[in-house]
Amino acid sequence: MRKVIFLNNRPKPLYPTQFRKKKTISASREEISFLLSSTVVIKIEQNGAIFYFRECERHMKLRQYVAKFIEFYYNFATPSPEFAQIDRLRVVKSLQDMQNFKKFSKLLDSYSCIDFYPGGRLDAIDLNVIGLDSGEDSAFAVRLKHFARFALCKTNAYYYNDFGIFSRKFQNAYEARELAYQSLATFFGVDYLIAPFQYCLLEIDGKTCLFGTLMENAGGINILDLSVQERTERSTPEFQHALINLNVLDYLAGIRDHSIYNFHGILDAQGNLISVKAFDNDEMSSFNSEKMLTFTGTHGESCLIDETGALNRPYLDAELAIRILHLKKKELTRVLCPYVGNKPIFQVWQRVVALQNAICKATQENSKCLLQQSEWSQQTVDEEISGRYGNTYLKKIICQNKKGEPSCHFSQAKHS
Repeated sequence: MRKVIFLNNRPKPLYPTQFRKKKTISASREEISFLLSSTVVIKIEQNGAIFYFRECERHMKLRQYVAKFIEFYYNFATPSPEFAQIDRLRVVKSLQDMQNFKKFSKLLDSYSCIDFYPGGRLDAIDLNVIGLDSGEDSAFAVRLKHFARFALCKTNAYYYNDFGIFSRKFQNAYEARELAYQSLATFFGVDYLIAPFQYCLLEIDGKTCLFGTLMENAGGINILDLSVQERTERSTPEFQHALINLNVLDYLAGIRDHSIYNFHGILDAQGNLISVKAFDNDEMSSFNSEKMLTFTGTHGESCLIDETGALNRPYLDAELAIRILHLKKKELTRVLCPYVGNKPIFQVWQRVVALQNAICKATQENSKCLLQQSEWSQQTVDEEISGRYGNTYLKKIICQNKKGEPSCHFSQAKHS
């Protein structure tokens, strides 16, 4: 049996021998919950440990695919299990009508995944627009809207993987990006910055078995839970060092979405921020085949390299910079070829070359811009948060409020 992963907007075959050591995890219905964003993520809580599972979608005809996730939703995901079977029958009956199914299949044309995020405008959903008939039953209509949010995430994953339509087995374009990112991080020696990720089999209640990927909990804290003053006072040179390395990794992979919402802060025994652990490492713009040498983060983070090709950060980690300077295209291809194709690899290489040139230029102008681990200091922190280098990861963390907006309470008291 073959599986497939992302390749130049086509699936790339992998062979069974590469999956013989898959991790298997068993969970009961009570141990799982569902997180809905652009796809469906299953959160597993067991014996104090937390994992996140995402299914690799098996390609099939859309009607068959819809029938499969309807059954799964009402067996495991509905917030109203006491109505599960009768609600399932009513949904199936509604979608047997060809006009209703046609509307339902165009769910993404009517709503965005963001509309259905927790706290989103769930009440604004028009069930008639998406082919679901609740009749005069207002309680059922509410339950249908919860199902619609789940269905939107599932259909989004289906259409996103539509480039694999001629493949007979699994689609996992999201997972391929995450694995490519992890492979790149491991090669550069900065894999400590990301939550571990692997293929996995998930058994639910001993009867339903899903193939997908498992991510360990990132741990640490949500940095936005700290006040601006606390973030300022607790930011350390080690924290700055980790964020710079994450920024370099994101630049090479083309990730624009590692805002403060997509990584946690790691604390030392005194409660100081000393590192980060990133998750959600599969953003759609990463590892694409478009030419992209300078780009702004989705929340306004400045690019690592500016429009002139100059390094837009005061310092880099010396060890990581040397690895980048000595990197050969053949090595990069070996690291990424199991997961992405030649065009995405070429684009990553273009960014490698741009960064190599920027590093060379920076060291000519300032021979002390490459720092050893012991050389990061309060002075280097002060220089970065001064604002001279734009919205770096560290600057954004310190000066934004819980809504991601610039904070009027930003204080540099510790750094003055």
